Order: sequence, then C-alpha cells, then structure tokens
Amino acid sequence: MSLRAKKPLQARKIVCQYYPPALGLVYKQPDNKTKMYKIQFNEMVQINDADKITSFLFDQHPLYFNEQNVPYEQILEIVQLILSNQKLMKSSSLSLKKKQSPFTYNQAFSDEEIDLI
Repeated sequence: MSLRAKKPLQARKIVCQYYPPALGLVYKQPDNKTKMYKIQFNEMVQINDADKITSFLFDQHPLYFNEQNVPYEQILEIVQLILSNQKLMKSSSLSLKKKQSPFTYNQAFSDEEIDLI
C-alpha cells in the first residue's frame, strides 16, 4: 500500500452568511470539481472574539484554513463582519425568527462573496 501526498486545495472564494452565522470556503479539488467547505458558527458567536474564532478555525480545520490556502487576516476580517452583524441583529428590532434556506454552494445563499487576495 503506497501513500500518496495529497495535492493542496485551490481556494476560490470565501462566502459568509449572517443568519444563521456561517462561513464557507469554495475550493477546487485536484480532480477540478468545485466544492464548498461550510462551517456554521452556532455557539461560536457567543465567544465574541474574532481573533479567537479565527484561530480556532485554523487550528481545527487545517486542510481548508491554512496560510497556503487563505490569508489569516482575510478570514479574521470576515469573522469580524459576522460578529458585527450579530450585534446589530440583537440590538435592532429585526426578527431573529426569519427562516433561512439551507447553506449550499449551488444556491445563491450568501450575504457576501469575497474573492481571495
């Protein structure tokens, strides 16, 4: 049995969703199929520290979130956007009971799409 080194993923875009809070990394696999890796924030927004959340993403999901694939500072900025939006939703009269479609790559689901730098 031979072990092959995995080819690195080619990150294409970062997508974020404010409600419910989520972050997605659109990437191209070595076989040229485009996929998305999604992370829903759930209780992570309770931490309310963008740097801690970003460090957690890089520590717990190193295949997708690493400096060769995506810049740490860019993910940090997006996490800050998500947290800021959560604060706005809590302080405003916006209804948190609105329904949100499932987070899938094939739909126009994201509040923002950010090109990687």
